[in-house]
Amino acid sequence: MNRMNPIKNNQWLYVIVFFGAFFTSFAIQAELRNVVSSNGNKYDELGQQFTMLVSEHDFIAADKLVNYDAYSKRVARIVFDSTRQQTAFTRGFMGEIEKASYTEKLFLAALAEPTTFKYLGTNKRREPVLRIDFTSGGHEYVKLIVRPNGKGEYLINDFAFATSGELSSVGVANATKYLVQPAESILKRLLGGVEPNKKLLAAFKKVGELRLEGKSRQAYALIQTFPDKLKNEREFVLMSIGFASAFDDAVYRTELSRLDNLYGDDPRHAFMLIDHYFYQENWSKAINAIEASKQEWGDDGALNILMSEMLMRDGQLNAAINASERAIELEPDNEVAYWSALTVYNQAARFDDVVNMLMTLKEQYLYDFKSKEFVEDPEYSELVASDVFKAWVSEN
Repeated sequence: MNRMNPIKNNQWLYVIVFFGAFFTSFAIQAELRNVVSSNGNKYDELGQQFTMLVSEHDFIAADKLVNYDAYSKRVARIVFDSTRQQTAFTRGFMGEIEKASYTEKLFLAALAEPTTFKYLGTNKRREPVLRIDFTSGGHEYVKLIVRPNGKGEYLINDFAFATSGELSSVGVANATKYLVQPAESILKRLLGGVEPNKKLLAAFKKVGELRLEGKSRQAYALIQTFPDKLKNEREFVLMSIGFASAFDDAVYRTELSRLDNLYGDDPRHAFMLIDHYFYQENWSKAINAIEASKQEWGDDGALNILMSEMLMRDGQLNAAINASERAIELEPDNEVAYWSALTVYNQAARFDDVVNMLMTLKEQYLYDFKSKEFVEDPEYSELVASDVFKAWVSEN
């Protein structure tokens, strides 16, 4: 099964380098140039160009499509109350972008293994959406939040990653504030005005240090010592999921279950919870989560392949066939979509369609099928006994 597998992809939440508040550079912001023509769909053109640039790892050029000044100001407003501190943060952030690509840091997880980037188009809110396909399995979706900058230019102001459930700027701000704001004030707010004791305060600070050091197991263990009121805050639940995904699949599943129990009704987490519902064999919830993900990220081949799998497991074979055929319609170059259709055709005993799909796979992907492969596989026992299969074998 080619599930979305956000298990490793949750590392998107933790690979971003939060450096803006710690630099004193006052370099002037590099000029952000308009790369979108005045004609046509500006959102689509921007999405296509950004996807092409990150696919080619041309991150310096990709930086010019992003209004990081607006991005850094949004982070600063969340982290700091003081205008002076906000201005200093933004100056430091922009100064560092002139030295190294921040887009490259945002997409660092995608560079850790061979990946492909595919532009999917705009959603109902005219937000460009791209998909990252990991060769090890799984996908990540990225929305580009596009805004005019008041100079006749359309630029990316922010990013939303499916496996984080929030805007990139918000994730950066949430992590940064734990590093730069007094821990006492943060904890007191999260605890509803209760003063934190020294032990909790020390553990809270230590989690931030361990996260920066990449010590996920130790950081996760410390969070488990927090009071439930603190541990169950959405930020810490997401943090725990990210830590757990780095070292233990069973613990990761436990944390997904906790996310479902506490925040399962939040549509921002639908994509993250697909794996959880699959593990639980809760096909109806999985189907609903995929449908919610399609509404948020778009109707693409990968989500329809996944939908077909869940519908088939739920016994809805006709609907599963429709989903597989929709995947082929949307992405005729996606080989997995053809195998998805073949699988559900076989389950529905539509053996004419199975044979036609085998012929398609042979023609388009140069498979050299041998009848022995099907005879020895119990999944195809009814197919092997059918007249249409016997005729196909005799002709091939």
